[in-house]
Amino acid sequence: MIRAVGFDLDDTLLDHRGAATNGIASLLHQQGWTYKGEHELGAEWAAIERVYFDQYRLGNLTMDEQRRERMRAILEMVNVDLREIEIKNLFAEYLKHYAKSWTAFPDALPILNELKGAGFRLAVLTNGQQQQQEAKLARIGMTDMFEKVLAIGSLSALKPECGAFMDLCSVFDAAPNEVVYVGDDVHRDAIAATEAGLHGVWLNREGESAPPGVKAEVRTLAPLLSAIDALNR
Repeated sequence: MIRAVGFDLDDTLLDHRGAATNGIASLLHQQGWTYKGEHELGAEWAAIERVYFDQYRLGNLTMDEQRRERMRAILEMVNVDLREIEIKNLFAEYLKHYAKSWTAFPDALPILNELKGAGFRLAVLTNGQQQQQEAKLARIGMTDMFEKVLAIGSLSALKPECGAFMDLCSVFDAAPNEVVYVGDDVHRDAIAATEAGLHGVWLNREGESAPPGVKAEVRTLAPLLSAIDALNR
């Protein structure tokens, strides 16, 4: 019987993609720089983030190094060359713009209240940094909804490693088959959780085709309680 639900944060409860797009656009506007990349700015910035954060997750870059590489990559698309210290300072400025745009998806708080009302225990499992992720939850008014926020600094491993999901189960003192995990990343969230023995649910907001390994999906968070009921049958 499922008795607990874990959530990813970025692009599941909080519109990270929108905030990141606004953040980098605001930074370039502030600096008076014109983006000259081939793809839409938000899509390009998201792709750069995926590449270099993966290198951090694999241990090939430090957190600061992956941030500098991300900023260096976007600077090439505005034809600007800066020194290392300037790049570090520029990323710090980007983070300020990014934070100003933090907003929750409109379906997030209602489903959290619905789940809590139904007696489910709730926690967050995210690959973000602990302090920043807690600040996001505070900004969008969700801190009190969760028993624990598991992030970089309090995790034994990062998603999609099994250890991250075992850390989540430990919060609830629950077996993996008693826990649902919901996230927007089909591989790192839904499939990885399922492979770890949890009930992985893919939040497929874009209506994409599900790859093999997806056992449950929702297009919005609204029907999540019904999806959990179906998993319990």
